[in-house]
Amino acid sequence: MIKNVSKEEINVWIKKIEDIHFEITGNQNDMINRGILEHILFECLRNNKYKNKEKFATFILMEIAINHPFWDGNKRTALLSALKFLRTENENTVKLYPQSWEDRTNRIVRFMEDVAQREYEFDDVLKVIKDRFKLNK
Repeated sequence: MIKNVSKEEINVWIKKIEDIHFEITGNQNDMINRGILEHILFECLRNNKYKNKEKFATFILMEIAINHPFWDGNKRTALLSALKFLRTENENTVKLYPQSWEDRTNRIVRFMEDVAQREYEFDDVLKVIKDRFKLNK
């Protein structure tokens, strides 16, 4: 069953992601095409197959990293959006988020680069989310 999604609901999510992007990059009004992000969120919110938290976060992470709705910081925004959505605020999350995105030896940096290059399928990224990100229950 497909859920009806309102423009207001999509706008709320876009604002959350824009705030995350600003927090990471310091760039306001850095969106290339708002329609890209609207489409990502519309597909995610209306489609029942992403109703579980891990699948929703996986979809958001992959789609932002791959489709580049912003000029800069798409992989960082994708990762932090997924982490914030999952509300993972424990020690493991802090260790997962890289201090420097220039460090190509960092596993998360390499992982996000591979996601952006479509090296992983949805189920592969979902497994990483489930295995690496410990959820607060």
